[in-house]
Amino acid sequence: MSNESRLPRCGEDRTSRSSQPGFKSLAKKLPKRLRHDQAYKLIFSHPDYMAGLLSGYLNPAWANDVDLDSLKLVHPEYIDDDLNRLVNDLVWQVRLPGSDSWLDVLLLVEHQSSVDTYMALRVAKYSLAAYDKQRRERGEGKPKRMLPAGAVVLHTGSRPWTAKRELTDLVSPVPAGFRHLLLSVSYEVVEQRRLPDEGRIGQRNPAEAVLRLARAESGEEIAQAGRWAQRALDGRPVLQELYLLFAQRYYLKSRYPDASFEEQESMMALQGMIESDVVDLQKKAVAEGRAEGRAEGRAEGRIQGRTEGRAEGRIQGRTETRVEIFGYLRSLIVRRTRSRLGTRTAEETAAAIAGVTEMETLLAVYELTGACASRHELLARLATL
Repeated sequence: MSNESRLPRCGEDRTSRSSQPGFKSLAKKLPKRLRHDQAYKLIFSHPDYMAGLLSGYLNPAWANDVDLDSLKLVHPEYIDDDLNRLVNDLVWQVRLPGSDSWLDVLLLVEHQSSVDTYMALRVAKYSLAAYDKQRRERGEGKPKRMLPAGAVVLHTGSRPWTAKRELTDLVSPVPAGFRHLLLSVSYEVVEQRRLPDEGRIGQRNPAEAVLRLARAESGEEIAQAGRWAQRALDGRPVLQELYLLFAQRYYLKSRYPDASFEEQESMMALQGMIESDVVDLQKKAVAEGRAEGRAEGRAEGRIQGRTEGRAEGRIQGRTETRVEIFGYLRSLIVRRTRSRLGTRTAEETAAAIAGVTEMETLLAVYELTGACASRHELLARLATL
């Protein structure tokens, strides 16, 4: 591999790479509001962000046993029609040190609150299709060893990743003498919700700059994430521009869908806006939530009174009254959640209580929406009800 084609180490600026054109014009080409998949693919289509993810969040072999300098995004023409039907994610190649062999790395970004139980099967399909493509490209002749392929799942949902990571774990047990017949495929997982090992990621890991922002819940946490990103991305203009687009066209628009923020073109300007407008907006929302909570508290008292007193007989005897009260309490829960923790959390909470049919459980959820300080805490508590 020539010196010209090598990528600089993670932490250096790759702005001058001719194979990474158009970053400065991305703002004009991209939609004003990015979907989840668009935002994460925008970030992890850059080798520094991908290198930071591999070296800082997975087992140490990714940092020690592959040449992260050599990371290259596979061009679209590499993936044929069969793979296009299987893959809607990013495919990278990285050189294995001391050899001419490369490792294909598939990055799958998962956002669903529910975990894909059959992820190992999905990865197996991709791996087999990748190997079959290599076979067809080589044609007839003396067989050669194929380049290895692996997969990394970036799980951005709020719940733990519980799916089996080995394909054989999805198959019914067999006697030891038959285990060698089973297809063995596994994958790695990065859970955005989990705090990383600070000693491993250091202070300049660009992937942590993005994931730290994505984990932020309160206005102060957003401001802290912005300050960390300023230090981590200092002197790296391309990475800064991608961060600005992720922060403003995805994160802030998702968290504050009704707010109107002026788009900033520098990290300093963005941080200034966060320190003033975003933090103030969050404080205002909390204040409004407290005021609404006091008003709702009086309403809650009336609901409890009707439940525990005279109205209990009417609720039991009149279905329409019960439905009315349940609907009103659900609306109180959703409104309080939205005012305190944002629209996304409110929607997830509404989905979680959609099937609840006990007044006591709904009242407990209402209490949780006022007591929990973050989205992650609320969803974790709801999962135990």
